[in-house]
Parts: sequence; structure tokens; C-alpha cells
Amino acid sequence: MTGTCNPVNTWALLLFGAMLAPDSAKCGDAAPNMWTDQKIEAAFHDVLVHGDLSDIEFLQNTLGLTLEVVQWEHSVQYQKQSIETDALATEAPSYMLPYGIDYFLWRNTAENTSRIRITFEFQPCRGLSAWGKDWNTPVRIDDTMDPHGAASFHTEEIRWGQDGEGIAFSVTTGTGCNVQLEQKRQGAMTIPNPPRSSPPGPGTELLEQVIDLVAAGDLRDYLATARILHTDMSTFGKLRGHQLYDGGAVPQHLIPGTNSGHFFYTANDTGWFQVRLFVYEPPRRGPRIADLQIPVDTLTTCIPPEGVAARMRERRIRFGRKIDANRGPYLQTFQRGNAFSIRYDLQGSCIEVFYLQQETDFLHSPR
Repeated sequence: MTGTCNPVNTWALLLFGAMLAPDSAKCGDAAPNMWTDQKIEAAFHDVLVHGDLSDIEFLQNTLGLTLEVVQWEHSVQYQKQSIETDALATEAPSYMLPYGIDYFLWRNTAENTSRIRITFEFQPCRGLSAWGKDWNTPVRIDDTMDPHGAASFHTEEIRWGQDGEGIAFSVTTGTGCNVQLEQKRQGAMTIPNPPRSSPPGPGTELLEQVIDLVAAGDLRDYLATARILHTDMSTFGKLRGHQLYDGGAVPQHLIPGTNSGHFFYTANDTGWFQVRLFVYEPPRRGPRIADLQIPVDTLTTCIPPEGVAARMRERRIRFGRKIDANRGPYLQTFQRGNAFSIRYDLQGSCIEVFYLQQETDFLHSPR
């Protein structure tokens, strides 16, 4: 593999307190990037001038996204006056991290207002100060500290339009490079609910990849994980060779069969953990853990939960069925001395998210 990776990730760093650090490992040649800085700036300027974040087709064509509606105009629990539409990306341009791209439209039926928000992460990171000068628009600067003391945050924001219905465009750095476009509109805004052109496929390849990850026997090996998932990965935190030690990794493009829901891949192989609260707590001994969360594109891919156990039997991988009092049932297997648990969330009869966890050197792991 060739090509130097960029350090990335946002919320995983808050969990582990890892500082972003460049990774000297190499993880694949990047695809030709047709998105120049000038083209990216022009695209976002066009979105602001257009002034309508509910126009999802314009957003896709202008920003280079492909968005799929995963939930259309559903009621929000505990908010009886709110109707919500959610969309995720199935294709992403090279200047965005491929996972963590979310689109939300909320409609308040009592107030007859709509609020639209799209969030993602820039790669590489870029601020708004230079763009504000080019557009002759003020940029508001805000610096804050995480109440846990884990990180400081720097936000640059442009508010486009003075009529109360303009778009707020912000970039926040500190742990990642988080971008948000948000708008509040009068009236009941909506976006089309695209019909399913065909039933979802069986997800055979993605299921096989999940089983391969377990059979490989060590989730800490991010190069092996990248190879199994047919992607390139960038890393953050500390490595031990090509193994994650105290940090994680993120794919550089969307994996077939997945969408831009949150992909989470981290390891704490130190044998210590620390709960970050408002007061200092000393580190404690704990198991060495690696976690991998994979979102599934259920509009195109339907993996039934019984298919996981069936495929493990076919592969002659011995496993047991366990129940956790807090997280419910899961499958457990042992590979190369490491204990693996396989959990999942369902959407209807299809797996929506896979959760793989490895407890390293299980026999000597503290309990």
C-alpha cells in the first residue's frame, strides 16, 4: 500500500482522550481528486446563495453527494409536534470523510416551521475565514473548552441572509473538523420520498467480510481490517506497528453495502481505562478492548440476523449464544486467544448495524 494517511475521527477521541497524531503508516493510493479548493469554495457559496437546504437534489448535485432517505416523515418520540426525515450518504466526495454524513429535516406542526441540518467532516480540514473574505461576509469566531477538559474547540461561522431564514454555516475544530449547515424556515418543508426501485439484496459480501474479520483473530490489525473490508484507512492515536494500541482508524471511502452512518473503529490495548468526569479519576486496570461498528445500507442490503450464525456454522467457526444483562443477546467465539462478541441492531428483519468487540488475551484479562 502506498500514500500517506491523514489523522481523523471526532467522537472516538472524546472517549479515549487521544490526541490527533499523524500516522506514518501507508494505506493506499488516493483516487484522483477533482475537487480543487476553488471548486469546493464555489460549491458551498452556491448552496448559501441558493438558500434552501430542503432542496436535497440541489445539495447532491452541487456538493457531489448521493443521499438516500432512510426514514421519511416519521414521528419523533417524546416530541409529538415534530415530524422528522433522515437521510444518509451512499456516495461522498473526496473532500468529506465518508462516514458521519447526516441530513435531518424536522417539521414542527404546531409552529408551522421547518429546520434542516446537514453535518459531516472536512478532509483535509479547512476554515471559513478565507472564504468569508472572498465573499465579503463576516466570520464569527468562538473558542470554548470541553467541560471535561479533554479538548478545546475553535468554531468559525458564517450566517448567510438577514431575514431569519438564512443558512448558518460553521466549522468546528478540536477533535476532528466538524461542518454543519443549518436553516430554519417558515412553513412545512418536505423532500421527496424516493420509492424503492428494487428489493434489497442479500448482503452476501458484507456478511462474509464480517465473518472474515472474526476469523482473522485480531481486530487490532487495522491493515488486515482494511484489506478485508476492501478499503484504505487512516489512523489516529498510538500504534504498535500495524496494530492499533490507543486510538483508531477510519475508512477513506464508503464500503459497499454500508451507508454514512457512524463507523466506529478503536482500540484500547493499554490495559488501563479512565472515566473522564468533571473531577479527576485515576486510571484503573481493565480489559484490552478493540471495537468495530459497521453501519449497513438497509435499502440495498438485507442481512437477516439468523444468517450470521448460519454462515459461521458453514465456516466451521465454533461459537456460543450469550445474553448480556445490559446489551441483550450476542454471539461469542474465541480466535487466537481473543474473545469476540458479535451484536447487531435491526431495522425490521434486516441488520442495520454490526457491533464487533474483541477482548484481547481473554484468559489473562482482568475481570
